[in-house]
Amino acid sequence: MRGRVAASVILAACIAIGTAGCTFATNQDTKNIKETAFGVSGATGDVSVHNAALITGEGSSANLVVTLVDSGTKSQVVTIQTPTKNGKSTQTVTVTPANPLQIGGQDGSQRIQFDSFGAAAGTLHDVYFQSGDGNGVALKVPVLTNQLPTYATLTPTPQPAGTLQ
Repeated sequence: MRGRVAASVILAACIAIGTAGCTFATNQDTKNIKETAFGVSGATGDVSVHNAALITGEGSSANLVVTLVDSGTKSQVVTIQTPTKNGKSTQTVTVTPANPLQIGGQDGSQRIQFDSFGAAAGTLHDVYFQSGDGNGVALKVPVLTNQLPTYATLTPTPQPAGTLQ
């Protein structure tokens, strides 16, 4: 009788350890999170670029949607440049430490629009980000269409007729 009780206890312990103990041998990979987004990311100096994408409608303009994060201790001026049909378009923004700057979002955030854009939806377009005087990063940013419901409200503002860009 004692043998059966002991065998039952040992069997129950082995099942409990076998089913719950698998996490002891599995590495928890929470420091290396992979992005599940349409955009691309990079870094320039203390500023990291997250989920950069260009949204275009039926016109020749594109809206840059990106999040910039300054991990340094002082504000950084970030220059954003991309080729257009008329040369290069350059715009700047200021990013403050520990305060992510969301550009081009639905929540009334700052917008960066490139006119005379010329890249079709479904392609990759060069966008250059530079923080301060340091080395910048050139990213191949996807050009997405506003046909996806998520991006329907992120299209560029149409330019008035007769406006030169």
